[in-house]
Amino acid sequence: IGPVNMFLEVAKLHTDSPVEELDYVKSKLYAKLAWRVKYLDFEITLANVGRLEEIDGFGNSVMKKVREYLMTGSCDKITAFKQDSLRVAVKNLTEIWGVGKKKAHGLARDGITNIDQVRKSLDSGRIELSKNALLGVRYYDDLKEKMERSEVDAITAVVLKVCRSIPGLEDVVITNQGSYRRGDER
Repeated sequence: IGPVNMFLEVAKLHTDSPVEELDYVKSKLYAKLAWRVKYLDFEITLANVGRLEEIDGFGNSVMKKVREYLMTGSCDKITAFKQDSLRVAVKNLTEIWGVGKKKAHGLARDGITNIDQVRKSLDSGRIELSKNALLGVRYYDDLKEKMERSEVDAITAVVLKVCRSIPGLEDVVITNQGSYRRGDER
């Protein structure tokens, strides 16, 4: 399962911190590789890693990453992404609700790399943001705070009660999404 995790992590890094035009495509490719490895009928070890070369998509570059991961538990690509200041900044900035990847990239190129710098730049008039992004900045800390499942259940019950009190919505169904649906504790 190790190489699956590596491919999924690389895919997520391409998605969460895009700075190149092909990051989206690369993310999909690495996710596809993870899927292929996950459903193999054998466990990948250093002794049998060569069997992957028979599978579409497992060229020299990918094979080097798999071997490196099997030997060290990581790969240079993951380390490089995590140390790339532009990628780290884009990831930080897109965690602000309302700030998209394009805006985050522009801010990072201007030397703004985190929420504190965004706030200072807004206060000084150095940057302007959309109304949604301004709300994201204003409520950043609240939005980052994790909510207990019991709190989500209580909010859902209130919303459901209100919705069902509206004529025509008596049979409405509400489904919580995201980490709640996945079963995360917070």
